[in-house]
Amino acid sequence: MAVYFRKEALPGIFIVCAAVLILFLVFSIKPTTSPKETYEVKVLFNKIAGLRENAAVWFAGVEKYQGIDVGRVKEIRIINSARINKDGKNEFDIQVTLLLNRQIPLKEGSAFRIASSGLAGHPHVEIIPGDAAGPDIPPDSSVRGNTPPDDLYTTLQELSGIVKSMELDKLSPKLRTAVEHVGELSEQLKLVAVDVRAIVHELRESGDLQTIVSNVRVLTEKSIVAVDTATNAVGDVKTMVGKVDTAATTMNSILDENRADIRQSITTLRTMTERTDQNLNETLTRLNALIGDIDTFLAENSDEIDSILVNLNATTQNIKLFTHDIKLNPWKLLMRSKERSTADMLQPISDKGVLAP
Repeated sequence: MAVYFRKEALPGIFIVCAAVLILFLVFSIKPTTSPKETYEVKVLFNKIAGLRENAAVWFAGVEKYQGIDVGRVKEIRIINSARINKDGKNEFDIQVTLLLNRQIPLKEGSAFRIASSGLAGHPHVEIIPGDAAGPDIPPDSSVRGNTPPDDLYTTLQELSGIVKSMELDKLSPKLRTAVEHVGELSEQLKLVAVDVRAIVHELRESGDLQTIVSNVRVLTEKSIVAVDTATNAVGDVKTMVGKVDTAATTMNSILDENRADIRQSITTLRTMTERTDQNLNETLTRLNALIGDIDTFLAENSDEIDSILVNLNATTQNIKLFTHDIKLNPWKLLMRSKERSTADMLQPISDKGVLAP
């Protein structure tokens, strides 16, 4: 009985422990902020530059204020507005509902705008604090946000995309260097914009003039470097255009100076071509005449040629008989034999080397 109880209890204990662990993980992962610790604020924008729901809300340039999350975008809706455009039609507003932590000191006069952290950063809502001594913005209030312009981030992002999409290997060295300088300039301008944001935040948070002056000096140095880079890029482009213009002028000058020689060379080449064609025609005519003479000669002397061929055949036969006889009777070269008639000598030889009867 004890063994049976132990076998049944162990799986049950294991399941209970697993359930407790799962509950612990669930409560540790879910947000610790309860609905009582948050409130909503509705912000109206003309455009939101790609902002999405659940995007972060920043306060005074930071995403966490005193260790707590500032908030998030709860809902985005398009609503009718009271504004009328130039065509006499009502314009639309985009209502962004923010879910903010109650510990955030949101005062009247605070500004709401759409921002992004760098070129690759996602858009978020940034709250620029108002007067710290002013009254609080009550929950469920509706405020007007600043319309995000086509800011430096968007422009630099488009410029960077254009530079990266270009096939630099197919460009000339000078033009490739100029394009690379433009890309470096966009990156440096991005850093300058980030530094400007940092300086504005320090102006609001601190009165340390020395730090501000130091940051301004760093920003100025980076701006000078960026301007120098842009100047060098423009200078390289101007130099390249000047070289192309010089090359075109030189080519035109060479053509003008040698126009008569080029025309004379073309005339000489045409004359040589015509002369070669004439000589080739004359050669073909002579060759045709020679072939005709050969045909006439063969036709007129066909009997003599046939006789010559018969004599050559007989001579070949005699040589063959003589050679064969010497091979069979080499002693005849040393001794004189009985003379044979011409008819006997002209008889054909069999395959066995014996005269035919």
